[in-house]
Formats: sequence, structure tokens, C-alpha cells
Amino acid sequence: MVDSICNFIIYKLNKEQIIQEEKNEIYLYGLQLLMATLIKAVGLFVLAIIMGAVKESIIFMIFFSSLRIQAGGIHAHSLLKCFISTAIIMFSAIYIVRLFPYVQNLNIQIIMIVISIILVYMFAPVENENKPLSEEEKILYRKRSMITVLVGAIIILLNNSIPWIFQGYSTIASMALLLESMTLLPINKVKHMRY
Repeated sequence: MVDSICNFIIYKLNKEQIIQEEKNEIYLYGLQLLMATLIKAVGLFVLAIIMGAVKESIIFMIFFSSLRIQAGGIHAHSLLKCFISTAIIMFSAIYIVRLFPYVQNLNIQIIMIVISIILVYMFAPVENENKPLSEEEKILYRKRSMITVLVGAIIILLNNSIPWIFQGYSTIASMALLLESMTLLPINKVKHMRY
């Protein structure tokens, strides 16, 4: 459905001579990415409202997405699979924090942050089969990934100096960084090597 809508929009833009026809693939890919991101964001926001976890969801998505944009990670092969896996990851993290208050401990946050930094340092960036990276881009995204995870860590640790009620948000942010950094692990390479 997303592909049909995007193809129709590209057709209309060509017909009105707003875009150059030889760049259709570039525009189509960008439009598909934009539509998929909007659909996923709206869907996650609706679920967050239903589950009464809007603030936590926003915090999770800010930390998760900011690192994902720079570092990459495992990608699902369809919008539906991507949405479902993101929703499961996000709401699992939120409910772990709600159900087990002891995970809101600063020491646990520090452990998650340290693991995140190590994983980002070792594995970022992860290339996407649709967008291979040149050596220059790999260096650039590696630096950006490290800066992103370090800035996130600083924000989380500074947030812990604010009264206790905000500590749960710091834990959710820490989990977001950890879960995104875990998508950098070379699991796909091992799987392909077996076959």
C-alpha cells in the first residue's frame, strides 16, 4: 500500500514537472522512507496513548532513534515487521521499568550505558543493504555514533541529579540506548556464515 501511494505521488510530481524523471528512484526511496517513518511513529504514538505510556514512549524513541540514525542496526524486511518489533522492544522496556522499580537504580543505568558505549565503539556503524557506506562515511557515522551515545549518557546521568521521580525516565533512556546498541551486534553475519 505504501509503495502504491508513493508511486502515485511520484507519477503526479513527474506529470507536473516538479521533479526530474531520471531521479525517480531517489525520490521514491526517500518518499517511502518518510511514509514508513510517519506510519510507524503515528502507530507507536496511538499505542502509547492506549497503554498510558506517552511520556515514556517519547523518551524511549528520542534516545533509541537518535542513536539508530547514526549507528544503524538490524533492519526488518517489511514495515509491519519493523513496527511490531519496535513496539515490542519499546513497550517491554517501559513495562520492565514500571514493574520492577529496583531497575531504576543509578548503578543499573551506568551498567547499561557502559555496555552501550562498548557496543557502539566496537560495531557502529552498521550498513544497510539499501545504503552501503563508503570508508569516509563509515568514519563519519562512527564518530557521530560515539558522540550520540556519549551525549545521551551525559543527559541520563545529569537527569539523575533531579528529584527521584525522573529516575524512571533515565532508566528508560538507558534501556533505549542499550537496546539500540544491541541491534549493532553482527548477528546477521553469523547467521549468513552458517548457510
